[in-house]
Amino acid sequence: MGGLGGAVQEAAAAADRAGGELGRDREHVDPAREPDGDTTHRWARVLVVSGSTAELYDPTSASWTPAGTLTQARSGHVAVRLADGRVLVAGGGYSASAELYDPATNRWTPTGA
Repeated sequence: MGGLGGAVQEAAAAADRAGGELGRDREHVDPAREPDGDTTHRWARVLVVSGSTAELYDPTSASWTPAGTLTQARSGHVAVRLADGRVLVAGGGYSASAELYDPATNRWTPTGA
């Protein structure tokens, strides 16, 4: 599976094999993945955003953890991991807004644009 769309299926398949489950059902997601730092380009964690909530999947522990609450509910949005490790989530529905997720603080911040 390739691309960001395949990340949810990869994470869900890994969670199924390991017995992990999402904390809640998700639809219309665009996951952002975080590389684990090795040269094989495996992915360490997957951020799944749906509605006004988000969760992180960690394949090493086969577990999902809450990833804060977005400032605005989103569906059909775009998520992109930035070089500094934060994730930019933009659009969704009729929204032109964007916000940043900081995994170090587990908080969402509106971008103001």
